[in-house]
Amino acid sequence: MSALVRVPTQEELPVLARLQSAAYAMDAPSWERWQHVLALGDANDAGLRVIEHEGELAGGLGLYRFGQFWGGRRVNALGCSGVAIAPELRGRGLAATLMRETLCEAARSRAIAILYPSTLHLYRSLGFESAGLTLKMEAPIDALMHGDANLRMTRFDALKLTDESSSEYAQVRAMSEARGGHWNGTLARNASIWMRVAAPKDIAVHAFFFGTKDAPEGYVIYGQSSPEPLHFNITVRDYVFITPRAASRWAAFLHTQRALADRVLWASGGHDPMLAMLAAPKAKVVEHTQWMLRILDVEEALTTRGYALNGEATFEITDALLPHNEGPVHLRVEGGVGYLRSAHPGAHPRLDIRALSALYSGFQSTESLRLMGLVTCENEEAVQQLQSLARLFVSHPSWLPDFF
Repeated sequence: MSALVRVPTQEELPVLARLQSAAYAMDAPSWERWQHVLALGDANDAGLRVIEHEGELAGGLGLYRFGQFWGGRRVNALGCSGVAIAPELRGRGLAATLMRETLCEAARSRAIAILYPSTLHLYRSLGFESAGLTLKMEAPIDALMHGDANLRMTRFDALKLTDESSSEYAQVRAMSEARGGHWNGTLARNASIWMRVAAPKDIAVHAFFFGTKDAPEGYVIYGQSSPEPLHFNITVRDYVFITPRAASRWAAFLHTQRALADRVLWASGGHDPMLAMLAAPKAKVVEHTQWMLRILDVEEALTTRGYALNGEATFEITDALLPHNEGPVHLRVEGGVGYLRSAHPGAHPRLDIRALSALYSGFQSTESLRLMGLVTCENEEAVQQLQSLARLFVSHPSWLPDFF
């Protein structure tokens, strides 16, 4: 019997939670909460897909529909999460089938898909390629600059960020999305991601505006964990500095916690503002997670993102999964906007969709992609066109601080 990918029924949700619990060695209630959080961001189908094999539920995954910033502009994106197949049914290609069907469906409404992979081979076979690293950084409190404590900090309730009608939500969301103009890869979060930021399980969260509520200069959301009595670490869940005064105020705040606070932890892209606050080079990477990107709709992906440079390039795309992406195209960028049209066949550089996805993120060079066998150029003109294409994607550095 062939496998069937579909939306689960309400009665199947506990079964899916048990499957994911077995796949990830996490308790089923955690997955049930994950399902609830996913549903906040998608009123249509709860953001879940399952695969049925021989009449039984064999696995499933979760979908986040949000935006991702590239070149300062929002691109419609799909986040894939919690991909799981029952342990006894692995090795039958069910995960690949589940993902293929999900991506084909998503290509009708999303430009790109992103995920944090547990394996590279599977996702590369589906057209994903590495797009960045999320680094969990840790630094001693006393390694940070002392900062300036003159700017007021105004406390607000982080749970307000789960209420789209609240003024706090509107203010914080505006500042968060303004950050996307400076860092590729950051998210235009949906309700599910805001819930993950503001209301994590079993962690008390504190939230402050830098400055007054009416005219904030940034914000910070953080939690605390106690490795031993009378000592704690500060984990930054989200932050935005609009002004240098806000960054200096956060440094001063951390400095004043040093009697009991030992360390501060945060999600970094390797070039974020928190790193610039260090007075001594004592930060270290305690965990690094690779994330991947796949272009689902070439035209939408290339014409809705922003660009830093003007230029043009002609190239040919191959995409075994999504044939609507295939063929020769010409990309012209003018005034930060991309325009795409079909091109005549010729000796153009030929890019696998994995190669285009990697260039799109700016994470890999054309030479690396050539050595991976994802790019071919038959003559010098094709090489020059490929270099022209790569230059168009030179932009802001990437930073994806959200894990999903």
